[in-house]
Amino acid sequence: MELQDIAAQLRDTAESIDEDPTRLEEIRVRRQLLVDLRRKYGEAIGDVIAYGAEARRRLEDLESLEARAATLDVDRQKALEALQVAQSRVLEKRREAAPRLARDVQKVLRTLAMPHVVVGVEVDGEAGERVLFTIAANPGSPPLPLNKVASGGELARTMLSLRLVLGSGPECVVFDEVDAGIGGEAAVAVASALAELGKRRQVLVVTHLAQVAARASTHIHVAKSVQSGVTVATASALEGTARVHEVARMLSGGAEKAAVAHAEELLASGKPGKKGSVRS
Repeated sequence: MELQDIAAQLRDTAESIDEDPTRLEEIRVRRQLLVDLRRKYGEAIGDVIAYGAEARRRLEDLESLEARAATLDVDRQKALEALQVAQSRVLEKRREAAPRLARDVQKVLRTLAMPHVVVGVEVDGEAGERVLFTIAANPGSPPLPLNKVASGGELARTMLSLRLVLGSGPECVVFDEVDAGIGGEAAVAVASALAELGKRRQVLVVTHLAQVAARASTHIHVAKSVQSGVTVATASALEGTARVHEVARMLSGGAEKAAVAHAEELLASGKPGKKGSVRS
């Protein structure tokens, strides 16, 4: 009896179905479209939906491109105006500082065997990024670019003066022949300046002046020799008598008693910098 009731219910349901070929075709087309979309944009419907959302977002970005471009142009112009203001301030400050720097460097240089030197600092560029050092080493000479007219010794002494004037810089500074062409009081002044800098930096100096060598905390002697037809350079730290004799040799070319006595006096009164070292 129950089976008959179920069969009757199914028959009634089937008879109540309204066949619609148009709707059936729509469903078939929709199912095929879903299959095609999954084949092209993802394995699952969720992947297809995610791709559609991303494509929609990109389309919105493209449609609003002109508005975004206009906004960015405004922001860019504001940034350029702010940059110009900042550059003008930096340029003004650097031009204010340039004469003071030139004066301080000149003051130090005049104690380093350049008594008549005139130093200038020219600042140019939108933010003062172009800085030119000029120098006139002799009276009556016009100031010219430092890198064009200065000798090696003058360049080294200018660098030494800058390091003494400026509070910051590299921890290790190397001077090669900073004492070239000087002697007497000027050599003593250069030696004192190097020793002063050696209190704040690691200073390496290549020198042939005994006055400079005597102020270093470490004295390294560099010698060349020919061994089996090959030139070999050796470096050795000098202490005690060996250092006295080397300083004496730098003074007079030998180790005479007078030179040795003078060397001992130089070393005794040298007061070397904490970080200074010299190569002779």
